[in-house]
Amino acid sequence: QISYQELDNYFSARLADGRLRGQVVEDIYRLSGLQEGMLFHGLYEHGHSSYIEQVSCRLRGVDKDIFIRSWESVIRRHSILRSGFEPGFFGIPVQCVYSDVVLPLYEADYRGLDASAQSSAIGAYAEQDRRRGFSFDEVPLLRLSLLQTGHMEYRMIWTYHHLLLDGWSTPLLVEELLEVYEQLSSGAAGGDIMIDEYGDYIRYMDSKDAGSSQSYWREYLSGLETGSLLPFIGPSAVRTKGVGEYKELSLRLDASESVQVESYGQKHRLTVNTIMQGVWAYLLHSYTGQSDVVYGVTVSGRPDDLAGVERRIGMYINTLPLHGHIEPSMGIVEWLTGIQASQLASREHQYSSLSDIQQWTGI
Repeated sequence: QISYQELDNYFSARLADGRLRGQVVEDIYRLSGLQEGMLFHGLYEHGHSSYIEQVSCRLRGVDKDIFIRSWESVIRRHSILRSGFEPGFFGIPVQCVYSDVVLPLYEADYRGLDASAQSSAIGAYAEQDRRRGFSFDEVPLLRLSLLQTGHMEYRMIWTYHHLLLDGWSTPLLVEELLEVYEQLSSGAAGGDIMIDEYGDYIRYMDSKDAGSSQSYWREYLSGLETGSLLPFIGPSAVRTKGVGEYKELSLRLDASESVQVESYGQKHRLTVNTIMQGVWAYLLHSYTGQSDVVYGVTVSGRPDDLAGVERRIGMYINTLPLHGHIEPSMGIVEWLTGIQASQLASREHQYSSLSDIQQWTGI
């Protein structure tokens, strides 16, 4: 998919600091399916901050210099944190791993402000930093801000692009950061550095049989002719650009309702996840009037046979279609059991990109 001439041209180009790109890029490979989707929307929406993530926390009694060194150590350990993205240089988008990167660091002193003014200033800065976004070819696609609020007290704001990390990875990275900080604080050198190569996952997916997955998804989505749009959503291209106002609504079940759901699941050998998927499929059926509905579900994407996968950091999750067929004569338990069985079968083909599935099925 990439010619040797394209690679030669790419690696012989000079960076802003005068070095040849070939001297600093140590690996190059394609994107995962969800990464491609995020990259596409980032370009399509012209810098919209849909996939900009932010972690903010208070640090007390921290040695700033050691803390920064800890971040630098963590970045060296994980190839995804040293990766930039090239959407247009080649015929396909690729990600390039750089051998060394400089941690983007911003520091500010807010000690002259009272508590209320500090809170307002921190909030304003965090929002401004989030809206800055990232250029996809800059490395790394993360920034660290340390806003000093007192003696050895800081507000840390870590801003990064979702292309790098999924929700599973974030607490793993924070846990590792704290472990390295403890080691460096005690005078240790930080331990042996084991490099976590995200490219292992990309190559793992490349080893999968695409023909088998194509056949599976065509069969699984048979009977569907279009996607499921709510009645008040127009089919125009505007809806794909994030136009409009989006909010989150949390629905909390009290203790007795939670016990009911869990007991129902245990009685019929159903997971709570399956029950909620059935609820959502039935709601879509009710609002659209369609007997066949489809919506996206998120899967972890972490293969059991990839060494150390539970501790790896990167973008492993994927979005897959869930196809629900509502047959009024079918019993609820039988219907939910069918959803659960189909989701287990889909797991075998969970590395397919949504764009590939759409091409294979024409939906």
